[in-house]
Amino acid sequence: MHNLFHGLQGQDTSKEQNLTKSKRALTSLGEIAIQGGAIAAGVPGVGIAYKTIKILVEYARAYYNDRRNDRIKDFHEKVLSGVPDDQREEFLAAEFSVEDYYALLEKAVQDEEDSKVEIYAKLFRCLILGLIPDDYKLHVVKTARELNFSDFEFMRKLYINDKYEFIGPGNKLSQISNLTSSANPLRSYSVQTLIRLGFLNERQTNRPPWPNDLLKILVELLYDKESLTAESLGAKVKTADSEHLKVFFAYSDLPDESAKILGDLADRLHGLYIKSVIALPNKKSFPLTLAPMIAVCVSPKCSPIDNLRAFTNLEKKTVVQLLMPGARKEDLPFKEATTFDLGATGLGEKERFIKFVADKFGN
Repeated sequence: MHNLFHGLQGQDTSKEQNLTKSKRALTSLGEIAIQGGAIAAGVPGVGIAYKTIKILVEYARAYYNDRRNDRIKDFHEKVLSGVPDDQREEFLAAEFSVEDYYALLEKAVQDEEDSKVEIYAKLFRCLILGLIPDDYKLHVVKTARELNFSDFEFMRKLYINDKYEFIGPGNKLSQISNLTSSANPLRSYSVQTLIRLGFLNERQTNRPPWPNDLLKILVELLYDKESLTAESLGAKVKTADSEHLKVFFAYSDLPDESAKILGDLADRLHGLYIKSVIALPNKKSFPLTLAPMIAVCVSPKCSPIDNLRAFTNLEKKTVVQLLMPGARKEDLPFKEATTFDLGATGLGEKERFIKFVADKFGN
């Protein structure tokens, strides 16, 4: 087996690709026959059916042989590519079950999905290294063929959603529920398949189908640490700091247009994982006490400055002023505070405000 691996590493890959090995997605039976010399393009002749069938059979046989050889080569290359150079000799000398080897190799060759070759290669590498618990080994090898590549990616998402709670509304329970309760029929089929194969626990009254230890073991074997982070899904993990309120939009009386602007700003900040609240300042306002930044919204009718001064110590806050559409600059309560004229045309002032807040809180 040692020589087999070395021989596969040194194979010549420069041979010219014929039609059977081309990357073209579309062809026709007639084109195959022409390529094989059965008929000339547009020139029918005697015995076309016989010659065409013969060419098609030869083409199909060549296709399957090429595909099989390519898969075998690809499998072994991927097995070795995951082994560091300084550990390769030791890895090549490690003994393994011939039965396990041929079982995984056969599945890799026969699988419809090219993308799953790496899955089989990683499983085989884990078998050689003894990383798969004996109790799970046979089951994992058998089920690998039944799962699609998308199922493995789905298990990766389930694993990450179970491990981390993301910034935003909800918690782990809602995160898993959103994944397993999809109306997409293909997703529903994946969920049922994973339950049947023992990777998800059955649905319970108080929780959806849930990732179990078997799923976690398999995912950790197949994916590196960088692929198992919240960031790999475009999410961010909740922390004590991320859950703290950052901006209090203080208003007194706002027209609908101004209210929409504030809602848009709050949504933009939420997208940057900056929590904010839009509220009337009052004596019992807990968020007013917590928020380190106060955005004073000055409308055409009034501003909330009197209540702010009465119910919080503005000297301990970062205070900015938002001049809403229709309001006058003469009505701004502070001369020195950073001010954003949201009544100005264009998006420049809104973007400047978002950048100011993001820079303030390190986002």
